[in-house]
Amino acid sequence: MKKLNISNSFKGKRIFITGHTGFKGAWLTFMLHKLGAEIYAVSLSEPEDKKHAYHALNIGSLIVNKHNSLQNICNYHALQNSINEYRPDYLFHLAAQAIVSDSYNDPLSTIESNVLGTTNILEVIRNFTGDLTALIITSDKCYRNKERLTPYQEDDEMGGEDPYSASKGCCELLFNAYLKSFYINDSTKHVATARAGNVFGGGDWSNDRLVPDCIKNIVYGPGLVKIRSPESIRPWTYVLEVLFGYLLLAQNLFEDKSLQGSWNFANAEIKTVKELCKELIAILGFGEINIDKGFSIGKEGKLLLIDDTKAKEKIGWKPVFSFEHSMKITADWYTNQAKGTNMYKFSESLLDNYFSKAY
Repeated sequence: MKKLNISNSFKGKRIFITGHTGFKGAWLTFMLHKLGAEIYAVSLSEPEDKKHAYHALNIGSLIVNKHNSLQNICNYHALQNSINEYRPDYLFHLAAQAIVSDSYNDPLSTIESNVLGTTNILEVIRNFTGDLTALIITSDKCYRNKERLTPYQEDDEMGGEDPYSASKGCCELLFNAYLKSFYINDSTKHVATARAGNVFGGGDWSNDRLVPDCIKNIVYGPGLVKIRSPESIRPWTYVLEVLFGYLLLAQNLFEDKSLQGSWNFANAEIKTVKELCKELIAILGFGEINIDKGFSIGKEGKLLLIDDTKAKEKIGWKPVFSFEHSMKITADWYTNQAKGTNMYKFSESLLDNYFSKAY
């Protein structure tokens, strides 16, 4: 494994991000901006909630192409024209419909956004003339979940028994087809997928996600958190850890085409839904849990673990913070926002501290 200095890898590089208005996309844009990158981005729309990370981190001011950043990635020709115009060195594809409950309410738009949108990206990469390192972000829910204790490795079977999970499994199958059919023999294309799930951190205000729901009900609400699957287990992972993994992978992939393929990123400290809520309540100092097993949004896996050995051994990635510390700084982010703190400056300090420990 070659030791690389990430602090210099992205400085002055042209980066194209899809989905920069989402929770992870906003933080990725912020991180790359701090690393000195020149950022171009497209996304369907800006979040309406002004507390969202996109607004709190002033992401709109950090991208070069403010005039045409709101685009639908399902429009192939517009997407192709943008990428061909901006000639990026790196591409990060995060744009997606990412909420499981929404996929039940509107499966067609979920499949259109996730499957067609990703296919458009794969096709644009195939036709791009020049060197390009690209990372396609999918999800741990791409795996055929057999509710087993053994974590899934990158070569395990794809599947999905809800529209969202199925769409992510499709994305991985399509990526593999493009990899084996086109990218593998094209020396100018270095492409991989990254799988992570249940990512948490400050600035996520999505519906039907556990940490945002806790914050809405504890910090801004009556203090009562309703949970439907208290014993469900996930490898909850802090947002900066996951995104740093993406950057490490992209950096190493740029240097070594043999790293093409799929990669897992996850925290080894697995917790149940109830344990996470209790940890957050303890940090905040107030709040109660209400277990409502009668409430359901559809079929959901109770146990889903992924194995990050490949990322640890081949690119040297590992979480910097413990689960407890990650939850503490997440709670600090939300409570400072509620107090009216300048979240751009607060987040700069948070990111500087993370970078000082990560490399």
